[in-house]
Order: sequence, then structure tokens, then C-alpha cells
Amino acid sequence: MTMRTRALQTARGTLWASLVLAAGAAAISIRAQAEPSRTRPAGVEQPSVTMERFLAPGPESARLSRQVGRWDVVMTIRPSPDAAPSWRKAWSPSAR
Repeated sequence: MTMRTRALQTARGTLWASLVLAAGAAAISIRAQAEPSRTRPAGVEQPSVTMERFLAPGPESARLSRQVGRWDVVMTIRPSPDAAPSWRKAWSPSAR
């Protein structure tokens, strides 16, 4: 068998393998589109409904809303136990 014949056989094999894989992928895609959507079990919500409920304000928001306002803070920072302290002042944007 010559090198050219062997190369042609390899190319044909690769082409057939590619065609088989493409046909399989197309069949899977068509089947997924044709299947009716599965219903969820009772008590299981759609993900969007769950996320909306998760993002809605809860009792924690009410407790935190009492702390809304102007804040001035002085922070003492020690990068390590033996380092000299460093002070920083911060404030809420509405405080200035």
C-alpha cells in the first residue's frame, strides 16, 4: 500500500467519523426540540419565581432600614500585631 493510498483511506475514515458525529448531534438536537416540556412535580416552582422570591425584601431589610442615615467612622488598622496602628476616617456619601 502506498503512502498516498494510506493517506486517502485515513482521510475517508476521518470524513465518515465526522459525518456520523454530526448526524448524531443533529438527531439529539431534533429530539430535544420535539420532546414536550416536562412538568415540574407539585410544590416545585419555576426558577424565575424562586429568584423573585429570593430577591424580595424580607424582615432583615426592615431591621437594616432603621440603621440608614449618615455615618462617620474612624478605623484603626494594624497590618500585624507588632506594627504601628494606622487610622482612617470614612463617611457615608450623604454625610458630606
